Amino acid sequence: MKNKIKNVLLVSAMISLFSSCVKEEYANPIVADCVNPGLIATKEVKDIYAIAKNPTGTPANSPTYTEDDIIEAYVISSDEGGNFFKSMYLQPLDGSKGFNFSINEGNVYAKNLQPGKKVFLKLKGLAFANPTSFGIGLIFGAPPTDKFAVDRLSELTYKQYIIPSCDVVSEDAIVKHLSLSEVKKDIYLNTLVEIDDVQFSDATAGGTYDTDRTDNSDSSTIINSGVKGSIELDVRVSRYANFAGYKVPRGHGKIRGVLTKYGTGYQIIMRTERDVKMESPRVSPPVDPALQFTGSLTESFESYSVGDKVFPKFINDQTVGNRYWALKQFPTGTGNKYIEMTSFGGGGVIAKSYFLVPVDFTAANTFTFKKEIRYNAGEVLKVFYVTSDNYAPNGPIDVTKFTDITSSFSLVYPASGSSDNSFSSAGTYSIPASLTGTGFFVFQYSGTPTVTTTIQLDDITIN
Repeated sequence: MKNKIKNVLLVSAMISLFSSCVKEEYANPIVADCVNPGLIATKEVKDIYAIAKNPTGTPANSPTYTEDDIIEAYVISSDEGGNFFKSMYLQPLDGSKGFNFSINEGNVYAKNLQPGKKVFLKLKGLAFANPTSFGIGLIFGAPPTDKFAVDRLSELTYKQYIIPSCDVVSEDAIVKHLSLSEVKKDIYLNTLVEIDDVQFSDATAGGTYDTDRTDNSDSSTIINSGVKGSIELDVRVSRYANFAGYKVPRGHGKIRGVLTKYGTGYQIIMRTERDVKMESPRVSPPVDPALQFTGSLTESFESYSVGDKVFPKFINDQTVGNRYWALKQFPTGTGNKYIEMTSFGGGGVIAKSYFLVPVDFTAANTFTFKKEIRYNAGEVLKVFYVTSDNYAPNGPIDVTKFTDITSSFSLVYPASGSSDNSFSSAGTYSIPASLTGTGFFVFQYSGTPTVTTTIQLDDITIN
């Protein structure tokens, strides 16, 4: 390893621990009067990955380990902040992908199982599996009796399997420093990572870590680099985390946590609010010089390539679901080009996506467009205008400051499950004389896993 692991025997008063909690460094709890267990690892974690089965929902698919083998690893999770619940994550000493240990015990961070603690795991008698759906990666626990790959070990028995050593290292010696472009790889699965040069998305910055404190569900905020169209990563926070109701910072910096994977999506799980350090000024995407506020515009989208999501003359943004309006063509290669948005596919998503058209309201008189509505599963399209006083290009989207003009258009939806087979005019909006200055016309798509109607737009015209 790049960082040499040192044995540390810390004998100190507990008051020192409590006073250190206010520091910003990643500190380790004090361990007093430790006795080395004298155990030696006989297997590597990668050896167990190689033999672990991939359960498909049948508990019998998860075998029980029968040999007297031992693996060693560092604890990397912590339930101090309430974001991990009766579940520990550990990574091998060589830094390769880690594993989960399922136990029916709380407050383990204060029971000599804090981050950085080296432990031995006795494998004989443990159920183990390597799920490839839902929570991904190697997991150990009690033999399964329900739908999960393994069950939790009881608070009376788990200590027979996980044995703390006298070795504890600083998190800084084992954390992986990664960029967003590097992090979404299985080689980092279930390891401690720190992602640099990030900030929370415009949609989530300034809100709370649990984005909806009124429901009974956990939620995810999103980090990106601040550059338009950059890679994004979910930050998973339990509604029961003791920082769930805290405000998400609006700065720029880094975030630390355990990298996990749920289904096909990667996510980072914070341990405490201290895992976020965003003290630098927030990055704002530059405004493309092609973005011009004019009183005359005709956009047929023929100059763009299929799949494009960046349209320099317009703003393409989202606040939920990480989906953007995209350039499509039908028939492929020869047909008409247009932009499309849908929440359908891959089980569906909750999606709010916006296409903003700059306009000089003083110089313009009318606004119109063509639409085609496909696979109707509910009304998903709204049209607004917003003045430059209430929205800055690439800034946060606050729909409460937008004016809804949807009713000014003829957005007739086909029968449920049916589709339009051609584009038709949505009608014309006459800009009132009282509306002056610059701003945007805004198309908002708002879908869910069940309301998945596809919207296609073309021939956006301002006169």
